[in-house]
Amino acid sequence: MALPDHVHRWLKKNQDNDMALDELSASLIKIKAAAGTAEKSVIEWVGSILRTCDLMTVRAASIAETLCVSERTLSRKLSKKGTSFKRLLDAERRRRYLFLKTDSKVTISEIAEALGFSDNKSLYRALKRWGSSVITE
Repeated sequence: MALPDHVHRWLKKNQDNDMALDELSASLIKIKAAAGTAEKSVIEWVGSILRTCDLMTVRAASIAETLCVSERTLSRKLSKKGTSFKRLLDAERRRRYLFLKTDSKVTISEIAEALGFSDNKSLYRALKRWGSSVITE
């Protein structure tokens, strides 16, 4: 997989920052393993990164920083593709929900927390938006 030029520039600029390099390397390894060798669109890059993130703390700014672009540039690129960070985050939350709901040992509160929702009500609203059935404890 060929890395975008901006990633190479970031690596060169931050070559003395071992922690940042370790973090980026780990993310890129996960992304490369998940994606094979095909070139990726900005939607695929963001989706790959979201699959490795803690949804409780992830923000558009941190994704943009990982991709070595400003938050505004990321927003503009996603908008050109007909989506937004919020939509991609919502899609990742739904993907994880569909996986988590199959485990009968996981409570609704644990699912809400794992998906980055502040409370159960937020999860219930998302379930309604997704058209998914509500699970009970």
